[in-house]
Amino acid sequence: MKIRYPLIGDVLVSLPYAPSGGICAGDDLTTTALVTHLKEYIRKNNVRSLDVRSTDPLSGAGTADTSYHSMVLPLQENPDLQWSRLRKSMRRYVKKAQSSGTQSHLDIRNTRNFYGIYSRTMREFGTPAHSSRFFTALVREFPKNTRIAEITWKEECIAAIFLLEFNGTVIYGWGGSDDRYSHLFPNYSLFWDVIRDSCSRQLGSFDFGRSMTGEGTYLFKTGWGAEPRQLYYYSYPKKSVNTKKTSPKRKLFAAIWSHIPQSVTRGLGPVLRTYLP
Repeated sequence: MKIRYPLIGDVLVSLPYAPSGGICAGDDLTTTALVTHLKEYIRKNNVRSLDVRSTDPLSGAGTADTSYHSMVLPLQENPDLQWSRLRKSMRRYVKKAQSSGTQSHLDIRNTRNFYGIYSRTMREFGTPAHSSRFFTALVREFPKNTRIAEITWKEECIAAIFLLEFNGTVIYGWGGSDDRYSHLFPNYSLFWDVIRDSCSRQLGSFDFGRSMTGEGTYLFKTGWGAEPRQLYYYSYPKKSVNTKKTSPKRKLFAAIWSHIPQSVTRGLGPVLRTYLP
């Protein structure tokens, strides 16, 4: 995909807004030919850089950043067996959530509740959110491969996640929760109910999305039994825009963004999110 940055120029990304993409090829010869073609395209069309988010190591694709992992949980056919393999602390938190009176809804098609929770959570994290139209379009274009799971308490949505399904894998795409109800542990109940449902439907794995080694989300995901799988983020000839959480500029931006009123971030966020692929 081509992203046109103001002042910087064009950048090719595979795949924007996703933890991985990379080269789609059946053998090394084809892979090499595609990488060579992309590099030639950059030189001939005045493209600033090429960013390839690969699940496999690539030769000649540029400088590799290996700080990210995709966190994948293998699923058992028996949900009880899956439960027994959870870390004890995870089982304890799930039981607390289940006793709190919350309710799970695992196949929601309306994006309204999800977007309210998601956009507010992104603001608190200091990250611009996608537009609501982005998620509506996903549901419309991929009706059999997308759904939303919600947790409600007293008929109010307090946590929600947007899920995608492909080739036997359930993929956690985006989500959020209301901090006012953190004492109810809604995320634990929500993730467990989705995992249990996925086991019952004989799906093969649950992909929690990417994390950097050692960060809070990494530890949360390994608690469910997720296994880290190396991601290779290549940049050629060099990375044009550093959007990693560890970047000093990104940290400064996040600190400022989290204090801007939500009435402003809801309108401005989707515009800026275009340039954070």
